[in-house]
Formats: sequence, C-alpha cells, structure tokens
Amino acid sequence: MNAGNLTYYHCTSDIFLDSILENGLGKINPNFDLKLLDLLNFVFEIAKIEMNDETFESLAFSTELMINQEIKYVDKSIYGVDVLNFKHDGVFLSLGDRAAITHSHHTKYGSEILTRVMLIVNQLRQKGVRVCIPAELNQIDVESLLLHKPKPIFIKVLAVDDKYLYNQHDRPLAGTMRFIEEKLKTTSDKVKFAFNNTSVYKYIKPILVKNIEVYYLDYDGHPIDDDFEYYLTRIN
Repeated sequence: MNAGNLTYYHCTSDIFLDSILENGLGKINPNFDLKLLDLLNFVFEIAKIEMNDETFESLAFSTELMINQEIKYVDKSIYGVDVLNFKHDGVFLSLGDRAAITHSHHTKYGSEILTRVMLIVNQLRQKGVRVCIPAELNQIDVESLLLHKPKPIFIKVLAVDDKYLYNQHDRPLAGTMRFIEEKLKTTSDKVKFAFNNTSVYKYIKPILVKNIEVYYLDYDGHPIDDDFEYYLTRIN
C-alpha cells in the first residue's frame, strides 16, 4: 500500500483535532461538509461592498480562486511557483516536515479557506462592519473562533497508496513515488531537504486513524530560518 518507506506530513489546527482523532484525514472535508466554501463566498460578497480598497484588492484574486476551486497557472517570477492550486478535494501532504509546518505558520486556523474567512471577518470588524452569518453557514462558529487562539497540530502519515496521490498540477502520480524514493537515496542531504520541502501532493482518499500519528506542535522562530527548531507532543 505505502509508496515505499516514505513518510508524509500534514499540519492543521486543534479546531479540527476531535474530528481527525475520530475520522482520520479526508473523511470529513470541512470546506464542503462544514460549508466553509459557502461561508467564504458569503463574507467575500460583503467585502466587495465594504472593503473596496487596496487591502481588498490584495485578497480578491486568490479569494476568487479559492471560492471557484480553481487551478491557475501564473508567472513564476511573480508568485514563486508556476501554478496556484486551490482545488480542495483532498488532503494536502508533503514529504518535508518543514513544508507542512510552513503551511501551518501561514494558515493558523488549520485550513486555508477558514483562515481566509477569519481574515476577511476581522478586517470587516476593523472597519466597523458587523457580519451576521446565517446559521446554516456558521457551523464552524466564527464568533467563538474570534476568541480562540488555535494551536497547531502536526500529523505524520505512515501509509498511503500512491494511486490516490496527485501533484500540484492535479496530475496522478501512480507509480512515480517509488521512483522518487529511489532517486532521493542517492542525493545529498541538502538536495533531499530542498526537494522534500518544496514538494506538495494531494491525496484524494480518506486516511484512516490507524495510519496517522498526531502531535501538538510548538516551535521557535520562522520555519524558513536555518536554526529553526520544533517540538512535538504525541496525542494519539
């Protein structure tokens, strides 16, 4: 089942911890099952009216990609990557622990969609705009999250079937990961570190609880720092 001896990593926040401990990863997709995408669309429509300024413009492009669940090819010299993948129909995994932690560092609510919702809601509040979210869209309870300081969760994924793995271009990787594993065995530690921490994959099948190790994550500094250190406390 597993693609060789590779270990994959995923980070989220304690907002989703109970669900992960009960269901594993991917069985519950909060973007659809908790209506986070509909919620983002709702607050974004308010922002279009109330935040028509530079702050809004800086958010609009990627927010629309998130709402539409798009994969967009972009200028690498501007964005640092050649593709922006906002198609959230699976679990995003990395071969690099640092890559997973970096993603967590920038998505403190444990979900790219939820983090964007909270960013927009907070910016609307700063402008004095009260956002009244319909109950059917507020399953995540935004008001309580405004008072919550999320704690990052670090997950080691111990078993995957690579026929359910896709790359950032949304292309299947069946049979590819074993080849990659063999190549990594003959590369330097520096090259291996760079590859693992710039490689992100999407896994489209739920990952069982028995195939994950879940930890609280603490760290000092920024994940891109050379002297970065992190600390794990096992949960399950």
